[in-house]
Amino acid sequence: TTVTSDITISFDGTKICVTVEPYNTVQFSNNGQASATGMPANQYVPTGGKVSEPSAPSLYGYGFGGWYKEAACTNAWNFSTDVVSTNTTLYAKWIPTLSVASVADVVITAMAAGGSAIAEGSHANVDYNKTVTLNYSSLTDGKGLTWKVYKTGDESTVVSVSGTGNGATFTMPAYPVTVSAVIETVPYYALTVDEEIVGGTIEADPTEHLEFGQQVELSASP
Repeated sequence: TTVTSDITISFDGTKICVTVEPYNTVQFSNNGQASATGMPANQYVPTGGKVSEPSAPSLYGYGFGGWYKEAACTNAWNFSTDVVSTNTTLYAKWIPTLSVASVADVVITAMAAGGSAIAEGSHANVDYNKTVTLNYSSLTDGKGLTWKVYKTGDESTVVSVSGTGNGATFTMPAYPVTVSAVIETVPYYALTVDEEIVGGTIEADPTEHLEFGQQVELSASP
């Protein structure tokens, strides 16, 4: 049973008096890191009482730096001297621990028919917070490519990718990721130049397999 208040019973000679003093709720916040494990349960502490120091939680790629009075982790909570005066939230401080020798993997999955993909550092260790550049080596004519990067084993945790196709980049998070390529049909257009000018013609380059918005170079010859 969790005790959440102090109850005092007294008798003044004519009646019984019951006094209830609610305890303060002490919550432990993961400070924005939903993947943290071993988060402590709430504690219920009377005013003037002390919080019992819980076991440290854990988070892949980080060390635990203690409990703090604010999310910015400026003032540490001292379990020996600090007392509770109201409902309180304590915030976990996380310290990145990944280094060149302790990093996650980038895994390239098989692409659909029509091309193959490679990534800088594919199937190898990639340093935390490093920029990874994505490129494809070939692609069937009439196809376009976009990238999807997500936490390995959890496609709902998506990593933001900047750009599409060759040269797209993402920043390596503190967990293994999988990179997959989504291949889609891209409409191409042809350009026909049939207007002649006096004494010459207008030429365009290129004239086939034009994508929407692609620049075309025009030249005139006498």
